[in-house]
Amino acid sequence: SPDLRVARAEAALEAEALKREHAEQALVKERAAREALAEAANKCDVAEARVAAESARADVAEAALAAEKLARQQDAQRLEAEAAATLKAKAATAHARDDLAQREADAQHQREKAELVDEARSAAARAAR
Repeated sequence: SPDLRVARAEAALEAEALKREHAEQALVKERAAREALAEAANKCDVAEARVAAESARADVAEAALAAEKLARQQDAQRLEAEAAATLKAKAATAHARDDLAQREADAQHQREKAELVDEARSAAARAAR
């Protein structure tokens, strides 16, 4: 009967409309899930970037500490070298001072010998007169 066919057609159209509505709702849910996943992935990326930045900061701090340590070592070596040079210079000065004192003593000794020789000559000349 035509009424039954119309009723069936209406029921089929209603069922089709329900299917479409469910499919649209599923698409909306899927889109929302994708967005949530993308947001979560972004949060993970941001967190990873933060961790990488912290790691980079730690590396920079470590490099700065190493540079400071190296500078201190170089300063210590420079001070040691300066101290050694000072000691060497003091030793050279003391040696030169000792050499000078020895030469002065030798010269004094030569003068005294010369005076004795002069005195002996004068005495000999006097005795010869």
